[in-house]
Amino acid sequence: KKAIFTVGVLVANRIQIVQQKAVMEGITITKKENTIRETMIIGESDKIKKVLLNLLKNALEAMSPGGILTISVKLDNFGKVVLGISDTGKGMDKSQVKQVFMPFYTTKADGTGLGLPFVLKVIEEHGGTIAVDSTVNTGTSFIVTLPSPISPHQAVASTDTTVFPHSLTFIYALLFFFHTTVFSFI
Repeated sequence: KKAIFTVGVLVANRIQIVQQKAVMEGITITKKENTIRETMIIGESDKIKKVLLNLLKNALEAMSPGGILTISVKLDNFGKVVLGISDTGKGMDKSQVKQVFMPFYTTKADGTGLGLPFVLKVIEEHGGTIAVDSTVNTGTSFIVTLPSPISPHQAVASTDTTVFPHSLTFIYALLFFFHTTVFSFI
């Protein structure tokens, strides 16, 4: 069921899930501070949680001890939530990058090749895009862009203040949330 939720909160929760594995494997997780606190989207949070977990797990598995996983969430100038997940792992060549979203394509001995096709499907279902940038022996970055009910002019670049947007877009989003929540109980 669709609802309004904050991507930044989901990211923080997913980091907690993979943190112990990262520590055990000698990998550092760095979360860049959000300059924009309101990284809200309308969608299915359970599916986005699975997307995040898949991307984080893949990044961890691509690295050896001493690796760094960097995560960022921000609102861009076009009113889109941008999630970046970058690793300092083994990277991929151009041929691998072209196939990465193909069902059953995998470079892992125990992989199914279904994780990233699922990620692509969910991101597209949410009206978003996903891009991959990778260099062999340097690492890989996945950039996910999702539409937000908040316009970029409403967001405040402050880490000390919570933003309470007041616009028709946000009100419509709240009405949508209220409508779907109330009628799901009836």
